[in-house]
Amino acid sequence: MKHLPHQQLALWNSVGTHLTEDAIKDEIDEIIKHAPPLHKGPASYRISRETVPVNVWIGLRGIEDWGMANVEEEGQGLIVDATLLDLIMAALEILIRLIAPEHVRRKPSKRNRSSNLDGPSWG
Repeated sequence: MKHLPHQQLALWNSVGTHLTEDAIKDEIDEIIKHAPPLHKGPASYRISRETVPVNVWIGLRGIEDWGMANVEEEGQGLIVDATLLDLIMAALEILIRLIAPEHVRRKPSKRNRSSNLDGPSWG
């Protein structure tokens, strides 16, 4: 089981800043609905309730409805299929880039300091 790296937690914090819990759930539902057929695989992420904003936690709980996540017994963690969560995070990263480009910090390239080929850095 994987834990979300700091950069991915920063993405979820940005999502929580810009979207309501209903919007997050709706976006996740649309991503899953239009994704290629996915089957729950052996790899999974554990998302701790304390590490993401409340609206993100509630939105993520909607993945349970698709059979691709389970809430831990004590309710403090969500176990989500890794392939699906990677797909969801990639789609939401694009959405955040569109609605809040100021939240994407660009890392300068080592080859050309004015280039932003290294991609965004969340945080």
